[in-house]
Amino acid sequence: MTQLAAFLIAAGELVTYPAAQCSALFLGYGAYIGTDETDRAHAFRQTAHRLNPGREGEIDAFIRDQIRPMILLAEQYIYVGNRANARLFLELMEACGDYSATQPETRPFR
Repeated sequence: MTQLAAFLIAAGELVTYPAAQCSALFLGYGAYIGTDETDRAHAFRQTAHRLNPGREGEIDAFIRDQIRPMILLAEQYIYVGNRANARLFLELMEACGDYSATQPETRPFR
């Protein structure tokens, strides 16, 4: 199991990866570096909602719960230079970038 896979397992039965996970990533990353990533994060959130009809509240709670860990992950990569966390951060960014090309809501952010 990769570090990325281990990091993402907390989602239970929700189809949160990568859509909801990417939403949290961009909200956390934007908060850490001081940029507005809301539109991109919202597009991933909309994708997660579409893939999990009727579970919007759970998805939104998952995203909220993941924002702080994403801020810490960005900090470990950017400020601290932790290699393991840097690899995890970059893998997640790459996965989100690749996934964005596959969904109508996120395609403009590819």
